[in-house]
Amino acid sequence: MKNKRLIKIISLLALATLMISQITVNTFAESKDGVNDIANVTAEQTNGATVETKEKSDSVSEETSNIATASETKQAPSAQTGSPAAPAQKAAKGSAVFAKKAAAKAKDVPETANTVKPGMTQAEIQKIVDTNDTVVFEGGDYKDLKLFLNGSKTIIPKGVVTLKSTTGNESAFTAADNASLTIDGDKNSSLTIDGYNDGIFLKDQVFTLNINENNTLKLINGKMIGDVNHGNGIWTQGHTTFTINAKKGATFVASGNAGSGINAYGNEPWTETEQISQLNFNFNGCKLVDMSGNKGGSGYNSGAGWYVGASFDFKECQEVHIDNNKVDGVMFCSGYKADKAAPSGYVTLSMKSELNIEDCPDFTMNGNGSWGTNGGAVTIKKSKLECSNNAKEPWADVTITSSNLYCYSLKAIDSTIEANNCHTYCGIWVAGKADIENSIITANQNGIDNYGKTNNKGNKNTGGHGIYFGNTAVISGSQITAKENGKAGIVFTNASLSENQSVISNGSAVQTEQNGNNPKCAETGLMYKSGIVLITGKLDCKNSAMLVREKSGNSVSYNNIKEKGSFVLDENMIAAWKASNSYKEGLASDDPRDTKVFGGSLQASLPNMTGTYGNAWNLQKGADEVYAAPINQFKTKLVRFDLHKDINKECVKDTNTFKTYDPNKKEAYDYSFRYNKKGEDLNADASRNAYVWTPASILNYDATEGTIDQTGTAGEVTYGSSATSKGDAAKGKRFTSDITIFGNSLDLAEKTMPTAGKDGLVFLGWYYADDEEKAAEYAAKEDFINLYDLLNTEFTSASKVTEGKSDDPAKGVEKKTIYAKWMSEEQYYRTGQIAIEKKVTENGQPYQVNATFYAGLFEDAGCTVPTTDADGKAIVIPLNLGGGDTVTVTQDDIPLGTHYVAETDKDGKVVRSSEGHSVKVDNAEVKIEGSQTDAPTVKVTIINDYGDYEGYYKEEGGDPGTTVTSSNTTTTTTEEDGAGEAVNGNATQTGDDSSMAPYIAILILAAAIAAAIVVTGRRKKNKK
Repeated sequence: MKNKRLIKIISLLALATLMISQITVNTFAESKDGVNDIANVTAEQTNGATVETKEKSDSVSEETSNIATASETKQAPSAQTGSPAAPAQKAAKGSAVFAKKAAAKAKDVPETANTVKPGMTQAEIQKIVDTNDTVVFEGGDYKDLKLFLNGSKTIIPKGVVTLKSTTGNESAFTAADNASLTIDGDKNSSLTIDGYNDGIFLKDQVFTLNINENNTLKLINGKMIGDVNHGNGIWTQGHTTFTINAKKGATFVASGNAGSGINAYGNEPWTETEQISQLNFNFNGCKLVDMSGNKGGSGYNSGAGWYVGASFDFKECQEVHIDNNKVDGVMFCSGYKADKAAPSGYVTLSMKSELNIEDCPDFTMNGNGSWGTNGGAVTIKKSKLECSNNAKEPWADVTITSSNLYCYSLKAIDSTIEANNCHTYCGIWVAGKADIENSIITANQNGIDNYGKTNNKGNKNTGGHGIYFGNTAVISGSQITAKENGKAGIVFTNASLSENQSVISNGSAVQTEQNGNNPKCAETGLMYKSGIVLITGKLDCKNSAMLVREKSGNSVSYNNIKEKGSFVLDENMIAAWKASNSYKEGLASDDPRDTKVFGGSLQASLPNMTGTYGNAWNLQKGADEVYAAPINQFKTKLVRFDLHKDINKECVKDTNTFKTYDPNKKEAYDYSFRYNKKGEDLNADASRNAYVWTPASILNYDATEGTIDQTGTAGEVTYGSSATSKGDAAKGKRFTSDITIFGNSLDLAEKTMPTAGKDGLVFLGWYYADDEEKAAEYAAKEDFINLYDLLNTEFTSASKVTEGKSDDPAKGVEKKTIYAKWMSEEQYYRTGQIAIEKKVTENGQPYQVNATFYAGLFEDAGCTVPTTDADGKAIVIPLNLGGGDTVTVTQDDIPLGTHYVAETDKDGKVVRSSEGHSVKVDNAEVKIEGSQTDAPTVKVTIINDYGDYEGYYKEEGGDPGTTVTSSNTTTTTTEEDGAGEAVNGNATQTGDDSSMAPYIAILILAAAIAAAIVVTGRRKKNKK
């Protein structure tokens, strides 16, 4: 009882303490001095330098409500928190709550010292702004208001607040140095600055503009009064650092102004030696950024004065639109300084100019009068950018060069860029380096409409390109399309340095089509009429696809700058080039250019490229030779071979590698390629093709005593071509030829061999010569008897064109002659005799069986091609032991030639050795020569031995010819009354027809007896 009373006393004391703390907090909150003290503790000034969000205030108010609930239900704080300090913590939370309330009063109470409303005078409002850091603007219109900001100011619009100028002579906001303005309303409020000369005017100062979450700032309808550079949403001038920070859900609009949305003016040209101004735009998670429809300038403009840098960062913005401005979407600034030592008399100054776009799904820069972007380093990540239909009416200086997307450098990662229908010059023009990764870019129908117009210097517009890379470009895993542009589709310059290289790799797909497509353009130079132009340096293409299909010009061209250029295909690259009738698929100017093919597939025509292959095979390109057709890394001129996955016998995978040999360098090298897919071939419906380029080997056929009767793919060869012609002309003649990949087989090149014929003789095939020099001598003399002695190894379509009989392409030769071998019909149709002895043993000892076994004859050592009789049936010889352990069977009518004997089943399927059962064939290779009357019979012995193995093959009753199959072995039982068991399988099958019933009955009886014994034993144990 005492303990219970003590607990009640402690509980009452704790409850009293909590209630006293709550009363103290409430009293303290009502005191002005208390509010100030708490505000100082929490580092928040009640004038509004920092205002907590309403959501946080509501959250803390909810905590206060929880405290009150705890006291009403008389629950001890220590019981909830487990700590004696809990009441003090609750009190601290209560203090924070009232600090929030105090800060919110400046925002919520309309008629206090920091609130302005329509109807107040300029002086009254300015005074409130001067004396308060946070100012509440009641909703409504404020006419001709001009405010000066000194220090950090926050404006809280209540509803829709509009500052509207009726004269357009002034600016809504000017500011002292190091001032800032924060817009801090809510999603239902907005601040609009309408009709001023410049909405915000800044000069020689540091200023920051903050647009807090879900707030809206609009600067619209600026009026150009007097100076043509004004009428902007925002104007900066001189040595100014200006920053905009717009947060999640914010809206920023600078549209419809007589000047620009934002106009940054550094200083007059040639007056400075370095950058003097920097603007930073941080749009992070904004709902909308719109700088469109500015009537006299750009969305952002810094072209009127030099020496200004600007950095735009758009991240996770829902919509960004910089469209339909009079001049540019974004105009970055340039700057120069005089330098007598420079060849031009001046040098370019470096300005920090950046446009960074990340995670923005709807970013447009369309329909601007001159440029979409004009300068800057552009980075686009995980975004979609439309930058099209610009430069319809460019200002005079840029009537020739205005482009959709012009930048100093470009980095595009996981993004989509559409840069189509630029009326003046390029869809995309990158002055510096370009890095494009896993992106989709289209640049179509650019540089057409303004053809023929002149700029203010009288220079004529000649059209534009799809994409112009002014330095190196690295394209990885991306799709690039350039179609129907006024000039070349894509231009690679590598900064005009021969040591530079651009790269297309990692599954990229580059497509150009119908470029040079301007009916008004009379020029025919390669820059006007090409799909792809390489100015200089190297364009390295690997593991990608390139489809260049031009109907009005060249496919790939090399410009005539006095530097070397090389186009390189390697590592499974797919390329297909097609030019119009009067143009080239590979066009070189008067200077040496190289199209190098180290691997991959290039569908293009050698005769339709600049240069001549020559009057010999595998010549090397000369140092100064103008030749744009493919060569390899050793400068050897190459020949195209067309391969097809559905036909080729050697390259049967999607991706393949074969070895070939360069006859000039005398070095073997691997050639890798893949078959193309639908859409990668010049025939839109074709696929599974490859067009490989290698040195060539020539295979000459000599029919010796006969003549060619079926030509196959052989015929008359043409230097530089893998296709023969006039094949039918070889019929009835002794000689013909064919071409294959150097050092390789006809099968690899998908060629078929001819056949030969002669009355009274049988054509045995084409043969290697053991001594090629001697063979050539005998053939020339028609000494066929001696020639045939040298012909002992058949040459098939799988044989390689190499030294001697080598199967290594590294020993390839440029030319090889093979010879027809003949036999008289009388001799050919003679047959021989073979005797096959069959023995059966058990552990080496004779073992008598009553069974029939079989032996088969084959043409190859692997026993895969059966020898056939005159009727075309496989020769299978039965061997019936008839109860003995040995039998010998003699078989007549065996065709002449070399055969291989193996034990088989009755269907000719080879029986192999297995565990406990061996098959041994002595003298398995037999050569049948002469007839059975003038040549000895050839004897072959087949021995089966069965060892001590459970389930071994022994001859017992069964059906004749039964085939027993396991997962590992197939054996055959072949006796009229007997069969064998399968050995080394998952199951054993005896084939015994005798009844199993007695054995089953015995097993059942034994099981019953055993069960009875067990039961009896248990009963006895229980009795005990």
